[in-house]
Amino acid sequence: MPRINNTLKLFADAWNLHSIRTEHNLNPTQLFTRGMLQYGIRGIENNLVSNLEEYGIDWDGPIPTIESDTVTVNEPTNILNANQSLNLASRIDPLQTDECYGINVYLECVRTVADILQNS
Repeated sequence: MPRINNTLKLFADAWNLHSIRTEHNLNPTQLFTRGMLQYGIRGIENNLVSNLEEYGIDWDGPIPTIESDTVTVNEPTNILNANQSLNLASRIDPLQTDECYGINVYLECVRTVADILQNS
């Protein structure tokens, strides 16, 4: 996860600072700031909902059918105990440089887990 989050942060930082030709070479951050200054909401709205628990309920509308959109997912099990997890964390740096987008780090992690399980 740290490697994925780091890569996503690098992408977002680069994307938010790239210039957009059709917007006079302004970047998305500049466009957002300009939009907020020009069109952003000013002040506080006076028409607040009186009863937040009933917000969005149409008492005169049709009664919706109850459909179950629930998907039950079992909690993933960790094959390593606490000491083994600490051992793995001390042996693998998920943010180490890898020219293969983390594939080599993943393979090293798999080998390390196999080694830990074999020696326990």
